[in-house]
Amino acid sequence: VNGWEELNAQLRRYFASPTGKAGSIVEFDAYIYLTQLLQARCIGAWTETWRRRRDEAGYYTRGAMYWQLNDVWHAPTWSSVEFGGHEKMLHSTIRRAFAPLAVVGWLDAHAETVSISFVADELPASALAKGACKLELSSHPWRGEKPTHVQTFDCQLSKHASGMIVSQPIEKVLGEGATVRSHFVRATVYATGMPTAFSHIYPSDADPLGFQAVALPTAHITVTVPDQVKANFATVMISTDFPAVGVWLEAGGGPDHLSERLHGYWSDNSFDLVANEKRNVTFFLDDNDDAAAVDLAQLRKLLRVVHLASATAPTKKEESVAVD
Repeated sequence: VNGWEELNAQLRRYFASPTGKAGSIVEFDAYIYLTQLLQARCIGAWTETWRRRRDEAGYYTRGAMYWQLNDVWHAPTWSSVEFGGHEKMLHSTIRRAFAPLAVVGWLDAHAETVSISFVADELPASALAKGACKLELSSHPWRGEKPTHVQTFDCQLSKHASGMIVSQPIEKVLGEGATVRSHFVRATVYATGMPTAFSHIYPSDADPLGFQAVALPTAHITVTVPDQVKANFATVMISTDFPAVGVWLEAGGGPDHLSERLHGYWSDNSFDLVANEKRNVTFFLDDNDDAAAVDLAQLRKLLRVVHLASATAPTKKEESVAVD
C-alpha cells in the first residue's frame, strides 16, 4: 500500500482538511500537525491497550515497545524525537501512556460500552489504603462551560497490576440528553484527593466522520508567561474557555518563525483540555544550552499553540491564542 495514500486516507477518516490556502505554508504546517496528532493517538491507544491487558488471560503483556524513539538523520519518519532532539507529539503521548499510574478509557467494538481501567507500576503507600483512590467520570459538552453529568466510583489500586474499574453503557456515561456527537468523556483518578491520571474518551471516534462529526468550538487559549525567571526553565499557565483537543506548544517554528526556535522541551505537551481548565506546563532549555536562564522576551515572541480546531478551521485564526 502506498504510504502517503494510507496516511491521507486516515487523516480524512478522522479530521477535517487542514486550514490555509492550498499549497501555502500555513496549510503545510497544519497538515504536519494533523499527521503528528494522528500518529500520537494511534500509537498511544495501542500502547495503552497492551498495558491494560497485562493481567488479562490470553494476553499477559507485561510491556510494550514502539518503533522508533529517535532519528539518526533528517527525514519524515515515525520517530517520536526528531534528529535535532525536538520532541514530536507522540513523545508526550507515550510518556503519559507509560506513566507509573495510568488510567485508560476505551469503547468496545460496537461503541456501545465505555470501560475504564487502571495500570499501576509503582504507587505510594498512601494510595494503596482502602478508600484512598476514586475515579470520576465526567461528561462534557463540546460547547459548554462545565460537565453535564458526573459519576464517582471507589477504586482499589494495587502495585504492579492492572484491572477494570468500571464498564457502563455509553448512554449512562454520557448522561440524559447527550449524544456521541455532542459530548465527550474525561476519566480522572484521584489518589489521596489529588488528580493523578487522566484519560479522554471521544465517542465520535466510532463515527464514520470521526471529529468531523463534531462541531468543534474554536477554543480561545491564553498562555501566561512569568514576569521574571532566574533558571534554565520557565513555567507557563495554559487556560482555555472551550474544550481543546491535541493542544501543542512550541517555542518557535511554524509559518511565522520558520528558522527561529528556543531549543528545549516541555514537561507535558500534546494534551487535551476541558472547558475553563488551567494547567501549568514547564519549558526547559536543552542541557547543552549555555544560557543561564530562559529568555522570557524570546519565549513570548516565539511561543505558539496549535490545537485540532485551529488546525482545521476554514481560515487561519491567530486570534484564538493569546500570550500574556
